[in-house]
Amino acid sequence: MSHEINITGKTNITVSAVSSIDGFDETCIFVNLQNEGLLIYGKGLHIEGLDLDAGILTAAGQIESIAYAKKKEKKTLRERLRR
Repeated sequence: MSHEINITGKTNITVSAVSSIDGFDETCIFVNLQNEGLLIYGKGLHIEGLDLDAGILTAAGQIESIAYAKKKEKKTLRERLRR
């Protein structure tokens, strides 16, 4: 499944084909797409909307860069407890 990224004025971003969010803070949002991960870097980032049924993420803040990454694999409870 393909995805689209729209950035408006370096302050608003919309991403389609989002399957989940693995983590976020004011400097980074880790987005899981269908086949890969997407890192959104910036300052004062916040998620304005997340519709997983439609697969749409909207976020705002000072967007500095985006990068693709390997999708984080979900681990079972047993795998997380094993050290």
